Amino acid sequence: MPVIRCTQKLLTEIGSSGAENPELSDLPLDEWYANLVILDRQKCVVFINPATLFVAISYGKRRNELRQLQQILMESLRQALTAEEVEAGVIDRVVQRLEAAPIAETQDRKTLGCLNDVIRHFKWLSEREVPETKIKGVVKMLNRIPWVRTQFGYALIPMEQILHESFEWSGRFEK
Repeated sequence: MPVIRCTQKLLTEIGSSGAENPELSDLPLDEWYANLVILDRQKCVVFINPATLFVAISYGKRRNELRQLQQILMESLRQALTAEEVEAGVIDRVVQRLEAAPIAETQDRKTLGCLNDVIRHFKWLSEREVPETKIKGVVKMLNRIPWVRTQFGYALIPMEQILHESFEWSGRFEK
């Protein structure tokens, strides 16, 4: 079963305590970490997948909208994968799995560290771009950051492999 693991800051904002020990599936794209970021007085949710370090971001949400976190993740992931030119049918299969994902507390400190790094990069890049109109470009840049955790590989490399193996995607990401 998919799960969205939220920081305490995000759990407080949406008024949730998180599910206790949700059952996890074997599919790497079924676990996502999320954190709330305030940028230019706009609430943003930054998502990262611990298996791939693939990033999706939602910009400019209101508190009542944040309570629909599964929909926000689905929308953000759809936008990120569309920007990477993944076929619509593959995107549909990936995001449909997240529809009933329970919300839980975070567990892995390494993934939280990566999430915090992404947020620092996001803030830095957003100072140089207009986030509302350039969010797709910023997300594409964030997914091309080399990570020590992946032997200085990009998030696109394991994401591409998972899409090939689990979702029968035949395409390639532009590096």
